[in-house]
Amino acid sequence: MRLKSYMALARYLVVALLYLPHQTVEAQLVEAPTPETQRVWENLRRVELRMMLDKSEYLPGERAYLRVIIKNATDRPVEIPLPFDTVTGSCYIEKAIQDDSSTVAGSNEASQQFAMINGADFSPYSARWSVPTVILSPGEERRHTLISTESNTWGYLFHIPTLPGHYRVSYGYDRLRINATFHANFIVIKPTKVSALQMLSLPKEEIMDHSTNARIWKSLTVPFLAIETEDGNHLIIRGDPTEEMLLQHFYRDNSLYILRYIHFFETVARVDEEVRSIESVYRADDTVDLTINVAGRPVFLRVEARLPRLRSVPR
Repeated sequence: MRLKSYMALARYLVVALLYLPHQTVEAQLVEAPTPETQRVWENLRRVELRMMLDKSEYLPGERAYLRVIIKNATDRPVEIPLPFDTVTGSCYIEKAIQDDSSTVAGSNEASQQFAMINGADFSPYSARWSVPTVILSPGEERRHTLISTESNTWGYLFHIPTLPGHYRVSYGYDRLRINATFHANFIVIKPTKVSALQMLSLPKEEIMDHSTNARIWKSLTVPFLAIETEDGNHLIIRGDPTEEMLLQHFYRDNSLYILRYIHFFETVARVDEEVRSIESVYRADDTVDLTINVAGRPVFLRVEARLPRLRSVPR
């Protein structure tokens, strides 16, 4: 009986010893700032913060481009916490709590309330007073473009949600120190139909075969789709080059299901009526001539075959 008591006491002491350093670290991180660090955070009130998306409406999961601009509009140098860094803040997506279809994306209606749906909330461990800083000269701007389908230095992958609704993407400096959060509103629209599909085969190029970890020569495929949305829009989207050859199968079985098998895509055109067919001709400069059959009349369009950074071999 006495042995069991000693063992219980020993376990208690071990747990207490492990817990004490954790409490000490937390207390150090959230302690009161020095006048110098307080000044750095307060300087955020002296700079202009802007956030802009490339569009106001997106299809579910579509690639988006987010530009954030921080500008020193004063006539003196200003030292601020380093922007676009997980130590000082975070980028995250919020969804409208009461989704009002009459709300226009990009508006700043105070009545619209949002709730975070992804990303990590701020915590005392990432919200330190002592953080990296940068000095902005008078009139100097710092710009950062975040692409939704690519990793970024902010630690969290910004992406367009897959469910229709009203959203906003937010970037915020630590709200435990200062309320410096800014937003860009957008709408995710609902697709209802895939009315046409064209699979464009690219010339053979050298790519990495991840199954053998060797470089091989292979022809990739670029899908072009005509999408009809719930609000009556007709969009032409271009998927990124892929090795998948099953898209035709999914298009025959379930038109909308095909969107799940296009990893990343962008809208390249908008037409005024339903698209009946798409024809494509590849050009040597890595562009594509599209012939879009809209209600019996052709619409001609020239687009990039893919994003320049997705080219495996310089041309």
